[in-house]
Amino acid sequence: MPDTTQYEYGRLDRARRTWTDGTGHTTDLSLTWMDQLEQRWTWTGGVHPVNGPILRSSSRGGMREPLDLVLALWAPLVPVPATCAECDHPVPAGRAYCSALCRNAADDHGADGEPAGGDGNA
Repeated sequence: MPDTTQYEYGRLDRARRTWTDGTGHTTDLSLTWMDQLEQRWTWTGGVHPVNGPILRSSSRGGMREPLDLVLALWAPLVPVPATCAECDHPVPAGRAYCSALCRNAADDHGADGEPAGGDGNA
């Protein structure tokens, strides 16, 4: 399958996980998006041949809709920042934890329930 595929109303770049619509606006499909009703949307990896990328809602029973319909019904969409798996603080893209302390806390809690500590970057 080619990395970039042209569709009727846009272009999908699978390698970069981006969709560029007919007006030239690019959407980063690797992100989770939130609409005005605070529903979260993620790309399923699928593409409708006319309407573009198919998104799945984290609410409403996992409803699946094409990006253009999501934008028409629930815009604006804003990216949801990545958060630490332990404490919900923002984290840089590609990281699961905001600090070594949080990584260790997730890996090892003592008998008292407190994090064990350490550098956690190994």
